[in-house]
Amino acid sequence: MFLIFALLLLALWVGLFLNVYASFFPFLQSIGHVSDYNVAYYSAMSAVERGMLITKYRAPGFVGSGWLLAGTGRGPVSDQQIFFVTGSTQGNWWTVNSRTTTIPHSAEGNVDPFLITGNSTDYNALRYGISETFLFTLDNAADPATYYSGGFQNIVSVRPGTFSGELRLPPLVMAHFGNSSLCGNSFCDPSGSTDEVKVNWGMYGSYYTDFFTLMPTIGIFYYSGMQVNYPYDNAIRTSLFNSNNGATQLKPSWFTLVSNGYALSGHTIVSSQSALLQNENFPALLQDPSVSRFQLSLGLVTLLRSLQWSVYPYLEYRLSFPQAIADRFFTIDGHGRNRGYDVQIQIKKPTIQGTVGGDFTVIF
Repeated sequence: MFLIFALLLLALWVGLFLNVYASFFPFLQSIGHVSDYNVAYYSAMSAVERGMLITKYRAPGFVGSGWLLAGTGRGPVSDQQIFFVTGSTQGNWWTVNSRTTTIPHSAEGNVDPFLITGNSTDYNALRYGISETFLFTLDNAADPATYYSGGFQNIVSVRPGTFSGELRLPPLVMAHFGNSSLCGNSFCDPSGSTDEVKVNWGMYGSYYTDFFTLMPTIGIFYYSGMQVNYPYDNAIRTSLFNSNNGATQLKPSWFTLVSNGYALSGHTIVSSQSALLQNENFPALLQDPSVSRFQLSLGLVTLLRSLQWSVYPYLEYRLSFPQAIADRFFTIDGHGRNRGYDVQIQIKKPTIQGTVGGDFTVIF
């Protein structure tokens, strides 16, 4: 009798235990999933942080990856040796890419979301007060052992020969303004030029060891009503937008970046070697092996005011290059994996940024 009672009591306790376990099992499962996900998430975050660290040592134009994912290692060996897991279902991985042939990348433009129309996502915004700088260089570090050594000894120059681009008024805003042209004549500014400069551009680089600055050539009849001498002027002026349905093309050709200046026979250049460089046309200059660390900058310098006195918020731009140059951003991807969870986090870190005020050169 006692044995039967003991067995009944044991069965009761087993049933009670199974009922309690069945109630808590989903909760315990959830705790396990939360734990696995958190490991994957923080692994991805640590990979992003390592990518950020790498960009402190590398220069724009760097491409690389590292750490250990699913048992496969990349990057510095020292990083792989200190990693906390080596299983096929675990690990984390960072990648950094800062090269491109188009700025911006397709469908990755930064124009205002509420002003997007047509293909505006393929354009970036050129805003007031900010100078956009484009570097014709690459960080060519290929050996992971050099990732933490600093980027200056691996810089190589890109020699594109030429490139193409476009600056335009935002189509949606332009349509809202009634396709209003820009005001850049004496009606807007009685004391100024009959055709205002809207965008300041400049090119910079080194000729052997001498730094040079290449600027727009300004052709103005100062004593004849401030008229622009267009064949001898290659500034980016109001008329370039008004005559091309709100847009103007950028393409280095001979001694001009835009359609004006077709009669120029030399550059306006500041350098101790200006006599050697001012008569070298754009395609030749962009291919010259003696020229290194070439840069292009664009910056708005006057209000984009319409004839109805409305103000455009920015210009849209895009550029295309025949070969990869340094991107405007380090694109850092952090990838963390733990069992059934895969987490990927991406951030973009600017490679260079400046102000329009830094574009001006004063010659005495």
